[in-house]
Amino acid sequence: MSAVSWPDNKAPDFDDQLKTNVNLFRILFSYLSDNQKYLNALEDDKSYQIIDSEAPFGVYELIDENYQVVFKRFDTP
Repeated sequence: MSAVSWPDNKAPDFDDQLKTNVNLFRILFSYLSDNQKYLNALEDDKSYQIIDSEAPFGVYELIDENYQVVFKRFDTP
């Protein structure tokens, strides 16, 4: 859990891109530095976790880009 309190309670225009904590620091640093270059490298809003018990060991996607709970093994090339 996290919360961001923007100065003067005025969120930047790109705050609507902040759906999960995946890109939190890119958006926050972009705002603080007044430089939007960090927004050029936003990641997909997905959640991953290493699973090492009760399933084959690996990295699994747990929340997809539509904010649906999934359990898909992430295979790296």
